[in-house]
Amino acid sequence: MNKHFLKIPYSYTQYADLSGFVYAEDEEEARELAHEIGMRMVTKK
Repeated sequence: MNKHFLKIPYSYTQYADLSGFVYAEDEEEARELAHEIGMRMVTKK
């Protein structure tokens, strides 16, 4: 498992950029996890 630093996709840019670390086997999996996190953030609003 590797630690990847990514900007998390977030569609409300007025709130600033989200970024953080994602633990995943490879970069593709890290992007998928970041996308899921971003989608959860959007649906909470």
